[in-house]
Amino acid sequence: MIKVAITGGIGSGKSTVSQIIRQLNYTVLDCDEIANEYLKRHDVVQKIQLFIPEAVNDNGTLTLNIPIFKKVLFSDENKRKQLNALVHPAVIEICMQKLSEVNATVAFCEVPILFDGGYDRFFDRIIIVTRDIKKRIESVQKRSNLTREEIVNRINAQTDYKTLKGDYIIIENNGDIPSLKKKKKKAVIKIENKHT
Repeated sequence: MIKVAITGGIGSGKSTVSQIIRQLNYTVLDCDEIANEYLKRHDVVQKIQLFIPEAVNDNGTLTLNIPIFKKVLFSDENKRKQLNALVHPAVIEICMQKLSEVNATVAFCEVPILFDGGYDRFFDRIIIVTRDIKKRIESVQKRSNLTREEIVNRINAQTDYKTLKGDYIIIENNGDIPSLKKKKKKAVIKIENKHT
């Protein structure tokens, strides 16, 4: 199987690209969804409580206070690194396991943290979705209650995709869905042709 990662910064439109690929009848896993399920596990929340106690609701059943949890992560680099070390390897392992169960010649996985932990090594091809930073900020503002400063902090905490060197498929998202669909279809055809 050809394993393809889809990545890009917050607000770049990688989820839109993933949805377009699903419409082409390909399997697309979502690491954010996998992570959200993983973070509900009692044993995982117990570990998080050790270094981010303020983000855990200890009311008989340990659960994360998501707003506080996210605020701490994007304002405290040390705690973010601790969480990444706890969550990211497990999420990638679950993703790889799920991909191994897919009966297809090509399958995709949306991986926001792809380069942060060197997880690009698990994939045969990588699609990077890029977008003007102003449009990224506007996109996130429309779908969340985050302030501009909070959004910029999250952007700065992520990989700077412009500095990456490699054989990547770059899809520029200008906000035009029909154009994005054409670019996405060309990218998928390129991946299939290279491995046939």
